[in-house]
Amino acid sequence: MVVAELLRWRAPMALILIVLLLGFNPLLEQREDNDYVEIFAGAGEISGRLRQDGAGGSAMDLLWNPMVFDLTTDVGFSLALNEVRRLRPGGVCVIALCCSSFSSMWLACHFLRV
Repeated sequence: MVVAELLRWRAPMALILIVLLLGFNPLLEQREDNDYVEIFAGAGEISGRLRQDGAGGSAMDLLWNPMVFDLTTDVGFSLALNEVRRLRPGGVCVIALCCSSFSSMWLACHFLRV
């Protein structure tokens, strides 16, 4: 089902192959048990609140473990993708990008008034 949706969205073939390989890797959890996944979690405020409310899931941030959670590496990207793949139907994926990544957009439009 996931592969069919990726094909329908015209996802890159490399991404589809990674999803397939993760699905057949016996070393990775293969159940859909995450209520949420928080990527670029920072202090983990969202995850902490969701856990208090009884939700189960995972959070990851480069600051917590640069060797594992760096999404620019094969390992970090694969781990993040696997956690997202483990979301239950109706689960939530929160991706909180670093505010500085928007600095170029801010510079381009900071004179605009709403």
